[in-house]
Amino acid sequence: MKRSIYLLLTILMIVGMGTANAQTMKTCEYWFDYDFEGRTSVSMNGSDTFKKSFDLSSLPRGLHSIGLRFCDSENRWCAPFVKHFVIPQLPEPTFNDNKIVKMEYWMDYDYENRKTLESDNGNVAITLDLSSLTPGVHSIGYQAVDSRGLYLAPFVKHFVIPNVPDALITHIATYAYWFNHGPRVQVDVEPQNPLVLENLVIEVKDVIPNQVTPGYEFDVSQKMVKVKDDVFFGIQAFDNLGHPSSAVLSETFPYTVEYKPDFLPLIMGDSILFETPHYGYIQGIDITTETGDSIILCASNDCTIDLYDANGASIEAVKTSDKTNGKVTYKGVSAGGKVYALLYDGGQDSDSMTVVYQKPQENGDVNEDDNVDISDIVAIINQIAGTATYKYADVNNDKKVDISDIVAIINIIASK
Repeated sequence: MKRSIYLLLTILMIVGMGTANAQTMKTCEYWFDYDFEGRTSVSMNGSDTFKKSFDLSSLPRGLHSIGLRFCDSENRWCAPFVKHFVIPQLPEPTFNDNKIVKMEYWMDYDYENRKTLESDNGNVAITLDLSSLTPGVHSIGYQAVDSRGLYLAPFVKHFVIPNVPDALITHIATYAYWFNHGPRVQVDVEPQNPLVLENLVIEVKDVIPNQVTPGYEFDVSQKMVKVKDDVFFGIQAFDNLGHPSSAVLSETFPYTVEYKPDFLPLIMGDSILFETPHYGYIQGIDITTETGDSIILCASNDCTIDLYDANGASIEAVKTSDKTNGKVTYKGVSAGGKVYALLYDGGQDSDSMTVVYQKPQENGDVNEDDNVDISDIVAIINQIAGTATYKYADVNNDKKVDISDIVAIINIIASK
């Protein structure tokens, strides 16, 4: 079967500034496979479009090229250009289950000394040793071959090897890895480029969960929290000048994080200051109580507080929020002995926060001075007179402040 190629080229005329008549195309020259000496000349008769069918029956199967250049009516030649094409094996392939079986590549247009990489799965990775190349502009050319023996059109990529003094040539000297939002662990290695880590084993430990969610387990015997999490693992390389690699290798995997919070002691009437627990961090609070004690923990900003007794059983707590100042209060009742509070989800608006273990409010202590005496009667009188306001003035809880609250305080003082 006669093979042919049909070529349609529209030539864009360039009109010089100040020229009275536009140029026209006079001649086209073309040649195959870089055989410029054997080129053929075709008259265009002033047309700006070149149309021609070529007989390719004499060309072998495989990769070929056609080169062309054009001459205008003022005998000026344009720059030549080259197009590549493939004459395939016959019969035409069906491409069912077709894949790349090998890759040919060459450096700096040295096609005659190209190298070949075989592939079993259709993927080819090229690793190049560029240490022998001189500083300057270089190129790599490559083309794929499929299972039918057909060649993909070649690609050429250019790159520059800079003229860098030996003192500035860097090698990978360190890598760092981390889990979730936890700290990075840095490991020094023998400087090398590229970095090769074979049979690397990293122990999963000291992991902070991404977030503490309901359903976690608190092991009171070890003061340990166990949280099911999708753990992020990242690793990054650094050169001997401390510059990080732009690429970060990462992976996410399901894992039960075992996390031991720090526990701070707290007694009734005192407060503690600590770093706000963001993300999956937890602040532990160790509280000593008596049987029947009311546990009133007031936090300086919104958070979640879970209470547990000495055996690890959950203590029911009621949360209230004060929208005016952002504080939250958790109230529960102790069965006596140790109580453990786990505080988390402290938000990211502040770096630190406080928790106060409040004393239960004694009925009749209107002015909140930890005593019920004549000064509380004066406080109620002042509120009735409209000169002051007290949060606990409604002593008998009848939804109003009047003389009956004064009588209630007198009865409380008399009963002591």
